[in-house]
Amino acid sequence: MKKFIFSILFICLSVLTGCSTLRVDYKGPDKGMVILTLTGNKEDPITDYVLRLRKKDKSASGGVFYLPHSIFRRNPRDFEEATYHGSVTVLKLEPSEYEVFNFIASKASGIFYTAKEDFSAPFVVKEGEVIYIGEYWFASIKGTDFLGMRTWKFYITLADKSVRDIPLAMKKEPTIRAHEVKVQIPDGERFGN
Repeated sequence: MKKFIFSILFICLSVLTGCSTLRVDYKGPDKGMVILTLTGNKEDPITDYVLRLRKKDKSASGGVFYLPHSIFRRNPRDFEEATYHGSVTVLKLEPSEYEVFNFIASKASGIFYTAKEDFSAPFVVKEGEVIYIGEYWFASIKGTDFLGMRTWKFYITLADKSVRDIPLAMKKEPTIRAHEVKVQIPDGERFGN
C-alpha cells in the first residue's frame, strides 16, 4: 500500500514538474547498470527510505525504495550490523547523464522528511557498463524543540563501500563481473539539511 502511495506521489510530482517517470528496469540492448546502497540507522524511527534520481536534463525522474519496516511490503536487508542496516540495489538504465537530487524518509505516522533544497550527485551511465555510485546513508540529527518534543533532521552521507556492496549486487544480478564494475562516486560527502 505504501509503495502504491509513493508511486502516486511520484506520478503527481512528475506531472506537476513536466517530467516522465524514470525507468529503472530498462530492457534495451544498450542498457547500463548502476549499483547503489541505501542504509539507515536502527535507532531512527524511519520505516521507508526513498532516494530520488533523475536525468540531468530533468526529462525523467523516479526513485529507489528501501522499505525495511513497512507494514505492507518489506525489502530484504542485505546486511545488518549493530547500529545500521541496508539494501543493495541494481538499476538498469538507458545511457545518459543522471543525478541523485533528493530523498524522502518517512515514519509510520506519515511524517515525511526531505532535503530543503535539491542537490546534485551526478553519475553517467554508458552502454554495457556497470558502475557503483556508493552507499547513501540516511543519517539523522536528534534535537528538542521549544516545547521539549523530540525533533529529527535527516541528511545523506555518501561513502565508497564497494568491497561490501559489489559481491551483494552480484548475487542479485549474476551477469555482473566484479572486475568490470567502475566505481563512480559523485563529489560531496553530505547532502541535505
